[in-house]
Amino acid sequence: MSKTVSRPWAAFCLAGLLGVCSARAGDVLTVRSPVELQVIQRDQRDRALVTVSGLIEGTADVIEARADLSPGASRGRAVGWAAIAQDDEIEEGKFAGAISLDAGGWYAFSVRARRGGDVVAEARIARVGVGDVFITAGQSNSANYGRPRQVAKDDRVVYYNGKGFVPARDHIPGGCGGGGSVWPLLGDLIAKAHDIPVCFRSASQTWTEVKNWLPEVKCRRFYLYKNLVECVNQFGRDGVRAVLWHQGESDSLAKTPAETYCDRLKTIIESLNRDSGYHIPWFVAQASFHPGSKAPQEEEVARGQRLLWERGIARQGPVTDDLLGKRYRCDGVHFNQLGLATHAERWFAALPPVYERKAGPVAKKSLEELRKEFRDLKLGMFIHFNLATYLNAEWVKGYHDPATFNPGGRIDTDAWADAAVSAGMKYIVLTTKHVSGFCLWDSKYTTYDVMHPDCPYQEDLVAQFVESCRSRGLKPGFYYCWRHPGFGDPEKHKVLPPECDPAKHSKEEQIEFQKKQIAELIGKFPDVFYIWNDALDDKVAPAEEINAYLKSLNPNILTSSNWWSWGRKGTPYMDIAITELRHFKDGNTATGETCIKLGRKWFWKKGSGGGNARGVMAHMKRAHARNANLLVNVDPDPQGRIVPSQVKALAEFGKMLEQESAEE
Repeated sequence: MSKTVSRPWAAFCLAGLLGVCSARAGDVLTVRSPVELQVIQRDQRDRALVTVSGLIEGTADVIEARADLSPGASRGRAVGWAAIAQDDEIEEGKFAGAISLDAGGWYAFSVRARRGGDVVAEARIARVGVGDVFITAGQSNSANYGRPRQVAKDDRVVYYNGKGFVPARDHIPGGCGGGGSVWPLLGDLIAKAHDIPVCFRSASQTWTEVKNWLPEVKCRRFYLYKNLVECVNQFGRDGVRAVLWHQGESDSLAKTPAETYCDRLKTIIESLNRDSGYHIPWFVAQASFHPGSKAPQEEEVARGQRLLWERGIARQGPVTDDLLGKRYRCDGVHFNQLGLATHAERWFAALPPVYERKAGPVAKKSLEELRKEFRDLKLGMFIHFNLATYLNAEWVKGYHDPATFNPGGRIDTDAWADAAVSAGMKYIVLTTKHVSGFCLWDSKYTTYDVMHPDCPYQEDLVAQFVESCRSRGLKPGFYYCWRHPGFGDPEKHKVLPPECDPAKHSKEEQIEFQKKQIAELIGKFPDVFYIWNDALDDKVAPAEEINAYLKSLNPNILTSSNWWSWGRKGTPYMDIAITELRHFKDGNTATGETCIKLGRKWFWKKGSGGGNARGVMAHMKRAHARNANLLVNVDPDPQGRIVPSQVKALAEFGKMLEQESAEE
């Protein structure tokens, strides 16, 4: 309980006297805050101070409040009766205080007035939640021009209409148009995934160019920017999770240059941060298509939106320019049911960064700085451990029973980290998903992972690995295998989980799925510094597109890519160039990484062993002379243990390093 009122919630008080009750004649308790269906933005600790304010007609010694979890609520923690205001803090019947609640709900809120030990009045608000609040802004596809209207299935998804909170049933208040929107569908996805209430407040207006949103600019007798500020400030300081911006179609018609679009939206973002008094993350969609515009103008606007991502001004929202035709649009411009559903899924895939990292701006480093920091690490460990470990295969064919992944107990990832430390290594890269498609983390995009009901392990191995790295001062990196055309018959080497079986999904759908999974890894594990992309080259997706996407999630993430073609390995494609089982050429200037095997194979097979400290030393010196780090692979056995001969070789190598350092 706290007596410090964090937000006035003045706007919500106008909604009416929602909690009114009398226990004795002449004693009437009116609760002005919280109000029915109110969602309060949670903080970085997953909590919120909920303002409790109102009026007691009559006299009271103390005002108390409690919050109980409503039936069916699975997240949150009940809080018993706590004093909100007492004695002199109740002035002319008015009271105000706050109570701290964990994220979750709905909560059933009760407030009572006591005098002389007796309860003289009591009031109740049935549904109050602690979750996330989003401001939606842009033009028609952010407003109510889709068909049909949408209704949230989860009652924890609500709209704010400027006076009170209402169930999320289109049309969304504040947005123009009388049709449907993407927001109820997105709210359902967020509420289900994070088990929290969600609120949307719309500031969207149709037929608007980005210049119309600039401060002091009037658009059709309406100040869009002023309205945007008011929408944000209605929720108080730190009261909004993010702004979701979907706009640009009118700028394609207006032929707005990319730099102009970027500069104008940057001005709007910076102005809103100033006028709201805190930093609000913006997610900017790539939305430039209009049937009346031409491709060059659309690409120019899309490039302006990408510049915002690349420069760290905004985070990447969904790309919707490819959702075209009758399949996705009801009238050639606005989304139909499938278009709205796909739009919602893409917004949901874009949002992990706002959930896993603080809302404040990330200090963006230059690529030169990041590459220098990488080269300073010098030496890392590669861990090939996945379903292949149990199947005597390097490249697993088809899908296998998740029960196959059975180490027989908890894997000692601390031992992995200890082995790396003993060798003087500074980072470790783990095969989070290899050719089998099986995922070592608890992924929301597939059940084909360590948390599958049939998998005996039942623990997020990537989370375990990251914690072991953190505890030993090592940097964690994630290997992720992409589905390359070179894998051939999609019935053989699947690479992707069953939810995106390459035999049933297009290349575009596969790319979208893979981007979602990597976004999930980066969002879920903010400690990751490096994404090691296997089989990602120009036959899969353009480097610029994937790199921009990953850096929109974390501007300081490092990326590498292992070419499919042996003849092109070592050629830069992402931030770091890769060679495997051979070294870069003399005179190499690209920041690189040379990968070698300590054992006989990448993955464990019966009889695995190997390990030669002097051989590792020779490889390291040769790699360093050619502007590359050395990444040394180990292949843990089915119990997750690095074989003893490799542990011994790593320790011996570490001693050799120490001796060389002492001699220098």
